[in-house]
Amino acid sequence: MKPVIEFEVSGFNYDVGLGIGRKFRREIRRFVALNNRALAAEWTGRVGTLQKALDESIARSTHAFPRYVEEIDGMAHGAGVPFRDMFALNYIELLEIDESIARGPGSCSTIAAPRSGHYLVGHNEDWSSGRNDVYVLRVRYPTGGGFLCLAYYGYLPGMSVGVNSHGLFHAINYLSPKDRRVGIPRTLITRAILDAPDFKSAVHIARSHYRSFGQSINLFKHARYLNVETSAKRVSLSRPRGVALHTNHYIHSDMLDMDSPGGLQWTLSRMGVGKDFIARNPKFDERRIRKLLGSRAGAPFCFYCTPHPQNDHVTLATAVFDTRKLGLRISRANPSEARGKWFPL
Repeated sequence: MKPVIEFEVSGFNYDVGLGIGRKFRREIRRFVALNNRALAAEWTGRVGTLQKALDESIARSTHAFPRYVEEIDGMAHGAGVPFRDMFALNYIELLEIDESIARGPGSCSTIAAPRSGHYLVGHNEDWSSGRNDVYVLRVRYPTGGGFLCLAYYGYLPGMSVGVNSHGLFHAINYLSPKDRRVGIPRTLITRAILDAPDFKSAVHIARSHYRSFGQSINLFKHARYLNVETSAKRVSLSRPRGVALHTNHYIHSDMLDMDSPGGLQWTLSRMGVGKDFIARNPKFDERRIRKLLGSRAGAPFCFYCTPHPQNDHVTLATAVFDTRKLGLRISRANPSEARGKWFPL
């Protein structure tokens, strides 16, 4: 298992993007090319055109989040690819925009355990084999502060798990809503949340914009935990009690009707295994979090994934954090067997 790459960059948004683009130029160009081919196949024969969808999304995104569009522009220049291609890579839902499409198997699991005055949290980052890979990114702003996160090549930071200098942690789970539309990509929503100072600001970002898609946003600060489920048009908030688990389907009572059809086997399998594990282990600590996230029960539809004909997703990395400490512990190997490396903010 190869070690996770660590990269640190300083500057304002354009400079951050430029630094990322230059550092990972080869990887970014590869994944942009793969995405362009996938988009060409997906949009063949459409009544609407890919370029019109991009025009609308870029306009809405620039109005709502100009700094983060600048960050995408910086990445594009650094990697030597056209801005629209880089924006299209970040507009992941362009490959899933039809309301009738059956959802993919989804990705990522988050488990949170309350302790005395803080939370222990574990997060598996999963994606289709060969689609992309993760690295650890540390960003420092000239005005002070910054963030640390698990990031993907060519994508805005924030779409996985991270912590900022305000002490706000987040972990993201993929959801597949029925009400998808052309709008602001979810990568821009999570990028803005990565800079949020508190729950109020993060919730405002999640609910106040013309979203294209949806996701589950787990927010933590000290002893507080808030789960936000969004679709393109709806938002629901929950303050989970006890040990809480989120996979890749809607679990809030007012959002249960939002799941798009198909592809639920993996997420429901993990939720069932997880609930049973939690019931049998009421006192949760880091060891139990790692054991659950490393579980192969129910394979191939399990927590720790390796390539399989029925499920091409793989677990790229596991992050575990304690909300008292500004940092992430990242493991590339099965987390039940390897504790990983500590990355401080």
